[in-house]
Amino acid sequence: MLSDVELKIIDAWRFENKMPSRAATIRALVKVGLEASGMDIASFLKDIDDVDDVAKSDEIGIV
Repeated sequence: MLSDVELKIIDAWRFENKMPSRAATIRALVKVGLEASGMDIASFLKDIDDVDDVAKSDEIGIV
């Protein structure tokens, strides 16, 4: 759950960066945060054997 203030901040970042949705914005911000903390996301993803096996939201009824 996010507070109204947090949602306003996220939405402001979303519109400044022309993001298509709040969900896409949150995913982008998580990625930025992980990279800022020093995580090598590209290297991590290469280590995952079956990235394609991860369920997409539309496949499990979440749109």
